[in-house]
Amino acid sequence: MEEIASERTFDFERNRELSHESTKKVLAQGIWLKNAWTKARNDFLIYGRVFQNLR
Repeated sequence: MEEIASERTFDFERNRELSHESTKKVLAQGIWLKNAWTKARNDFLIYGRVFQNLR
């Protein structure tokens, strides 16, 4: 009985670590997307100003 309980605890710990890893991955992807979007928007605004100045 004791063995089964410790196995369950181990599984629970492992699952918690795995979910923590996937959470970190999702957060990293979200941050990357936000940075990419901000950069693209800034580039777009800069090019828009340059284009307006050229006209």
